[in-house]
Amino acid sequence: MATKDRPTLAGEKFKTRKRDERTKFDPTSFAEQLITGINETDGSIEEIAKYLDQAGSLLDYRRYAEPLFDVLIAGGFLAPGGKIMSVPRAEVCVFACEPMVEAVRVHVQLLTKLALQRYKYLQKPLMEEMLKILKFLKAFTDDERRALAIFTALCISESLFPVSVIASLLTTESIVKEGLSLSFSTVMFQTWIKEKGIGHISSSLRKKALDSRLLELLPSTRRSAIHFDDHFTKEGLEDLVKFRRNQECSASRKRLQEEINEVLARDEDIKSMADDIAKCGQEYQQNKLLTDSDITVMLWNCVMDAAELSYNEDVAKEQVLKHLKGFCPSFLPFCEQGTPQLTLLVKMQDYCYDNALMTKIFYKIVYLFYNKDVITEQAILKWYTDAHLAKGKAVFLRQMKPIVDWLETAEQESVSEAKDSQMDTT
Repeated sequence: MATKDRPTLAGEKFKTRKRDERTKFDPTSFAEQLITGINETDGSIEEIAKYLDQAGSLLDYRRYAEPLFDVLIAGGFLAPGGKIMSVPRAEVCVFACEPMVEAVRVHVQLLTKLALQRYKYLQKPLMEEMLKILKFLKAFTDDERRALAIFTALCISESLFPVSVIASLLTTESIVKEGLSLSFSTVMFQTWIKEKGIGHISSSLRKKALDSRLLELLPSTRRSAIHFDDHFTKEGLEDLVKFRRNQECSASRKRLQEEINEVLARDEDIKSMADDIAKCGQEYQQNKLLTDSDITVMLWNCVMDAAELSYNEDVAKEQVLKHLKGFCPSFLPFCEQGTPQLTLLVKMQDYCYDNALMTKIFYKIVYLFYNKDVITEQAILKWYTDAHLAKGKAVFLRQMKPIVDWLETAEQESVSEAKDSQMDTT
């Protein structure tokens, strides 16, 4: 079929509706206009806040959020790499103030009014701006970096943006390599702890899975727990060091538990499994990732979880004792000292208290571990005297009394025999 040409109106011009017009994106002009407005105020935060509130109806904050925060934080529009392009710069901004907490706090209050109260759509752009600025630390002076670190800590503690923004400190290789991430985070953590305490830091880092990445703040040549602990201890951040160690221990416990469960899942004889379990624990013991007491408690939990017991109570009692007898060698390397032995006894008491079947044979379990040289008589006597738990105290002490009496009698006899032999030699 033949196609017909569409009719046209020659010489006619069609006007674009005003709502369809798009102005040229010009962040530099926006920054210059904003800086002029800020510098024309009397310099007080109140007057600047008033100006920003009024200018919001004239300036397109939604479109120019990036240069807006560039000016309020750095004093001018930031080019790629962090160089400040605007001349002159804003006379009042985070970088222009003294790097002290109270001086920086007023700028946090200003942004809180702007991004959280007046123009709430600015909160996400603020987070994106901080992710960008933290990558440019090399371009700033020492005082500017210090002021920015204080500002970051205050903003996080006031929920102006999430703690995930500090991921830039971990992923920007250049600033990590030159030690800028470490120095920046030191000031940030010092401020943060004073504001909210280590509890707020720990919960915030855990939520964003940053708690296990703290070592990444250090340059690769010094990235070790020893260097981390030494540095932050010298800076007065012992609470942060303790937090990191606790996180490391938690991660180690999880890995060891997985390894032990893998061994227990094998279709092997108990002796082989007991030897392999001991080897797993010794690696963590030698590397000082976990204490002997930590490993002992974990062994008990894993071994008891692996026990398969009959519904018949009498049969189940025998199965428990047989099961534990096979795994006693696993505990030996970690129960050479009194502390882990007491920890194991307390764990046994706690476990047996929660299990009616185990409550009845608590004394048999303790005696089994004594016969296998896992627990000494000194540990049993100490537990009986003052180291036991309040849980089921009367029941367990009554069960253990005959054993304790026997141990005390044997001890007195051995002392008496030692004295007699000494008299004979003299």
